[in-house]
Amino acid sequence: MDDTYSTRETLVQRLRNSYDEKSWEEFVKFYRGYIYTVVQRSGLNYEDSQDVTQDVVLRAWKALPQFEYKKDKCKFRTWLARLWHNSICDHVKTKRAKLAKLKVEADNDLEEFAGSSAAEIEEIAEVEWKNYIADMAWEKVSRDFSDIASQAFLLHGEDFSVREIAAKLDISEEKVYVDRSRMRKALLKEILRLDAQLG
Repeated sequence: MDDTYSTRETLVQRLRNSYDEKSWEEFVKFYRGYIYTVVQRSGLNYEDSQDVTQDVVLRAWKALPQFEYKKDKCKFRTWLARLWHNSICDHVKTKRAKLAKLKVEADNDLEEFAGSSAAEIEEIAEVEWKNYIADMAWEKVSRDFSDIASQAFLLHGEDFSVREIAAKLDISEEKVYVDRSRMRKALLKEILRLDAQLG
């Protein structure tokens, strides 16, 4: 197993049992970008998204000792989704109250978020999780293949034909087929591994 990735259960268990700095850094490394993306997709602006992301990370740090992982009941990211939904709601209420005291109209992003439900946030979270895991998998897998193989794979994703890819990269059509197949298998394997370990 690649040592740069701890299994979710192991990482969460380590964080529950002790707040060691290495485990916390690992948690932030794997989840902060994902949390930020989901928060931003909720309709908040950049500054508010940064504030809420920091709040979610802080809430997770405080709540993890009480978190009980039940594999058959829910995913870890579902628990995170509840944290950020609550954090977004609290942030929006606080900001609205401050703006009302100052007699300033609320930003459009606050109004847009007003109708967002926990289910909508979880739906965004699921879509973004798939994208996040796919990006992490691509980052790792693409390092294991040549630049030409990676370019061929990406061009295939842009609907170029095998003939067009071969001509564009000055390689044989057979090489395009072989590289594409090998990369697809490696990428799928890595996506499944990351999802099982972090999802």
